[in-house]
Amino acid sequence: MIVGGNFNLTLGLRHPSEQLQQNQPELMNRFRYELGLMNCWQMANSNQNLPQTLRWCRNKALPFHCDGLFVPIGWYRSLEKAEVLAGDTWDILSDHNPVVATFEAPNSIQIPPL
Repeated sequence: MIVGGNFNLTLGLRHPSEQLQQNQPELMNRFRYELGLMNCWQMANSNQNLPQTLRWCRNKALPFHCDGLFVPIGWYRSLEKAEVLAGDTWDILSDHNPVVATFEAPNSIQIPPL
């Protein structure tokens, strides 16, 4: 199971020093322990402040992180990186910056011939 999208609440656990402190530990625990899913961005960028994924109209600089990508915890070793895409292109397309994860393909995958 892979779950991703805009959840309209903070996704991830914030450090005490971060400006916005709306943690959702119950939701993060349910993803991890009930569904066996990990937050790609937080796992690939441990001990870093959550980046902005939503640019609010009233305060575009507030680092609200409400978009996420959750995959099976067993994929952790294959997770190469996770990033939040930002820039002029995304500013035009949406008020959200997408979370993208890159995984190393396992050696055991075999693609059948066409």
